[in-house]
Amino acid sequence: MKIYIILLISLFATVIAIAQITETDELNKRLQGKTKFYDIRNTVDNFYQQKISLLIPSDSSRQKTLNRQTKFWNRWFYESESRLNSYGEVENVTRKLMDFQNNSMISVQSAFGNWSHAGPNNVEAGIGRINRIAFDPNNPATAFAGSAGGGLFRTYNEGVGWHNVGGFMPSLGVSGIVVSHNNSQVVYVLTGDGDAYASRGFNFSFGYIRYSTGVLKSTDGGDTWYATGAFPGISKSEYVGFQLAQDPNNANTLIAATSKGMFKTTDGGSTWVRCQTSNGNDRMTFDVKYKPGNSSTVYCTYLQDDATSCVFAKSENAGASFVITGITYNVAITNADRIVIGVSPANAAYVYLLCGPGYVTSTSTANDTFKGLYRSTNSGVNFTRRSNSPDILAYQDILRNFENQSRYDLALAVSPTNANRVIAGGLVVWSSANGGTTWDEKVDYFEDIDNSNYIHPDVHELVYNPINGKLFACTDGGVAVSNDNGDNWVRRFSGLSCTQFYHFEPANEDGYLWGGAQDNGILIRDGLTNTYDEFDGGDGYDVMTDVAPAGNYDDKWWVINKSIWADGTADIDVTPDQVDTDNNKNYFPNLAMSPTNEDVIYAGYPILYISYSRGDNWGDFENPIVPHYKIPGNWSVSACPTNRKRFYTAGDTRITNDNRKGLWRLDNLDDILPDEITDLTPNLKDAGYPTNEPKITDIAVSSKTSNRLWVTIGGFTSNGYSEKAKVFYSSNAGNNWLDISYSLPNLPIHTIVADDDDNIYVGTEIGVYYKGANDADWTPFYNGLPRVAVSELEFFTTNGFTTLYASTFGRGIWISNVFSNCVSSLTIASNQQGQKFYQAGNTITSTSSVSGGTGTNVFFKAGSSVTLGPGFIVNPNTAFTAYIGACNTGSIPLKTATGDSTINISRNIKAARDYGFVTDADVWGESTIVTVNISNPGNYSVRLFDVDAGIYLSSLTENFTKGINKKTIQAKIERGRSVRADLFKDDVIVHFTDVRTK
Repeated sequence: MKIYIILLISLFATVIAIAQITETDELNKRLQGKTKFYDIRNTVDNFYQQKISLLIPSDSSRQKTLNRQTKFWNRWFYESESRLNSYGEVENVTRKLMDFQNNSMISVQSAFGNWSHAGPNNVEAGIGRINRIAFDPNNPATAFAGSAGGGLFRTYNEGVGWHNVGGFMPSLGVSGIVVSHNNSQVVYVLTGDGDAYASRGFNFSFGYIRYSTGVLKSTDGGDTWYATGAFPGISKSEYVGFQLAQDPNNANTLIAATSKGMFKTTDGGSTWVRCQTSNGNDRMTFDVKYKPGNSSTVYCTYLQDDATSCVFAKSENAGASFVITGITYNVAITNADRIVIGVSPANAAYVYLLCGPGYVTSTSTANDTFKGLYRSTNSGVNFTRRSNSPDILAYQDILRNFENQSRYDLALAVSPTNANRVIAGGLVVWSSANGGTTWDEKVDYFEDIDNSNYIHPDVHELVYNPINGKLFACTDGGVAVSNDNGDNWVRRFSGLSCTQFYHFEPANEDGYLWGGAQDNGILIRDGLTNTYDEFDGGDGYDVMTDVAPAGNYDDKWWVINKSIWADGTADIDVTPDQVDTDNNKNYFPNLAMSPTNEDVIYAGYPILYISYSRGDNWGDFENPIVPHYKIPGNWSVSACPTNRKRFYTAGDTRITNDNRKGLWRLDNLDDILPDEITDLTPNLKDAGYPTNEPKITDIAVSSKTSNRLWVTIGGFTSNGYSEKAKVFYSSNAGNNWLDISYSLPNLPIHTIVADDDDNIYVGTEIGVYYKGANDADWTPFYNGLPRVAVSELEFFTTNGFTTLYASTFGRGIWISNVFSNCVSSLTIASNQQGQKFYQAGNTITSTSSVSGGTGTNVFFKAGSSVTLGPGFIVNPNTAFTAYIGACNTGSIPLKTATGDSTINISRNIKAARDYGFVTDADVWGESTIVTVNISNPGNYSVRLFDVDAGIYLSSLTENFTKGINKKTIQAKIERGRSVRADLFKDDVIVHFTDVRTK
């Protein structure tokens, strides 16, 4: 009987593996040619629904595998749906943000906010994903770590404490780091989150991925940065990076491995050329390594044409061209989906290859669990397999519970002093002392009581510090270090503030912060420090506390993946039973609570559920006019602070695949389901909400009346930065709407919050904006905040003092004082870096240095004058703009200085009174009469600007005399158009006014 059981298990594993390969091919075929988000999502939903329906009840292992796959897909669905273009396709967010940042005429005029980091600075269980690490070749204590979406971090004490560098660059994923061996002040970073890109789904073009913007370079140890030359032929393509290698003998020569092939520079990044490979030059290249001490021999691994088989290739001409060798010819191996390379100066002729995937594609026995570890002793000419058992890409105790992740987490390191000491990483870390023949598992997958050997699952890189031989691991939780080749570990997470929060709340039973984080569960702040504890594991999403007046802060609800949990004598799963019917679609529900009754809670899945018993029982909402039409809540939900009988919800009816999307109002809620459900979407469309119905990302309801509400819209549109449809306001419960987007940039808006006076703040892909209840436009509100996606905003009031908190998707949680009025005058002398905005009602005087490299964009705005005194300087690769205009209103730049070269400015930029005013502009038939009052005679231009279209219609240039000048400009302007008359002096706008149509 024992033999029979073993054979049965082996056969069962083989059947699962064959089914997995078939599914991959099958889903890949179904997705071919699909570029629109909802087509992709419907295809994936239907595919997994079919697979799940065929499962037998006892097949729990298969169910776990499918659940893990659908979780990653649903993570992508959530992240991507708010970042679509007007055609319904997922945009290259990184490229959009870089274009936005580099546009010198961004319609942003002023800013407030004094943001500071509120953590997590440290989480013992894990703080966020780190992809790569590199060390200062002259100082063992200095290192750089690259995150998945929070940019680059630096340590001066071997990781005991970290701090972010270059945080003003937008949401960068880091996939390669080089600290120059010739000069440690020179640092290179390859951007683009390759590990997420390689793993997300089966087609490599899907996902909210931090795409690459090429290689960035610093010449001052990481303080300031600038972009190097573009990779030829793909500068505008959607690609990511994987590894960056420096020639061991020539510091100006580097090779970058990307999803579009390899690129080489010989001049420190000024120019790049494509490396040639034997079967196509734009293949996804996972790894590149120089032979230790040798400039001529380079190794790489890349995908072949079928995009499923990875090969090893070698160059003997310094990386100019590569030829497939070794493992492909000498060992019978097929369908390796990713290969990473290990080399060591202890024996330069040794080359190790760790080949994924793990057990789920096994086709032989239960012990034949992964493709294997291979070694060459002749510099990659040929290889022999050292082992393929145990499955070192898995965790032994849960070997059959997880699908292969080698496309996502695959790492290999060889000791710099012992070429037989090999360290491998997948889900966890394994070690071999005999060149990969036998292995020992070194860390735990799950946390336990002492956590002595827990460093966090999913290992992305393993690297030895070349100076002192300490081993570092980069994981989904951060960085860990071992002094004994992986036998014992110490977590070094402090300061790696790269946590990706979906939602948070600044009030729970102790008044602490807590929130849901990707890969790192529910995190809760320990007191008033920036140290957080893990409250629950998994993919944390939403959190909710029974805040006053509904409750007394003593009960909590939270979301892990698709499940809702509540605290009691023990944690209780209160997920609606109906969720299991379509469990591959029911992930990441939004939580809400009645304002007056803590027993009444809401769960916003693709179907909106309500419970009158704190989650013990649930009912859903069905439109009484349209039978079987369920009301969704997977986009956003909001109870009304002043009206317990009214509720707003937004979403799309994903369960029924009927593509109904929009906003609904529920009325007459009490202890029964509502008898009135109103679809507010048609009203929104009347006000300009696009017909393709982009995601409504958030809803805010006034604390004064449930008739006043605001909604925010995600996505990008195609008409430039002035495009509207970002924020809408209704004063009559959604029956009519006003588009109040005004000067907001054409970027996704993720969240909105309104204070007790109906002043509002929105969180965008790059920061926070403020609009007072009576203001005519938005004011940037992100001084001190990194240029990162803001996922949620919340107020917190204690002792009568209100602060604003913001969670981000990549840089943790931040705090600021709320908006304050504009000061009369402002003097700025300190060094300016990053995104900074200052405004004053009268004057600004500055002797600052503007530095920081790529990503720095500093704005001054004053009512009468901006004086840039002696010592004011704009350094290379930075940008500065000065404005004249009233506080909290739109304006036009008077002086822009982009640091293409060092610029010294020592003159005054004064108000329009020093030149002239446009006093009137009226349309008479097919001409416009413009009246100007000139104080300084000379040549001026008057130009008519169509605000709606973003173009100049016509212009007139003449010599203007002192005093009143009336000029006629031929231009037919239709009634209702927004047109402005601009007065230019020497191609600089000095004044403007709206044109009146008769």
